[in-house]
Amino acid sequence: MNDPCSNSILRQLAWISRTALYCACAVKSLCQMTSEERRTLFQQLAPVCGYNARDLARMCGISPRQLRRYFQTDFGRTPQDWLNEQPMRAAAGLLPAAESIKQIRPLLGFSCANNFARDFQRVHGMTPSEFLHQEHGSI
Repeated sequence: MNDPCSNSILRQLAWISRTALYCACAVKSLCQMTSEERRTLFQQLAPVCGYNARDLARMCGISPRQLRRYFQTDFGRTPQDWLNEQPMRAAAGLLPAAESIKQIRPLLGFSCANNFARDFQRVHGMTPSEFLHQEHGSI
């Protein structure tokens, strides 16, 4: 069941998070940041921008081409390739505390179990169930 109050709180937290991150970008431009600072900022912005490279560039106030340059320097890959992996990296952190795999899929934007399992396996080399068995000995 969706509690309307919790949805409102989540929207407010998301707005506060976006505002704080915009302020961080305004205080220090990306070109003034170290590679590590940019990596941290991109990791924080990834869920806020919906794991979309164009939206990430817009949030950072740079062109998609400039974002690709930063990503090539900082990550050695394209922004969208990196962004596509981030929900699966978050899933690995959420799985041990979840009561079931089904519980975290919607949090990461997956309605289909097969798509979630396929993407998880692509990133981690094993299914979510195998990950839980190997890492934590439980399901």
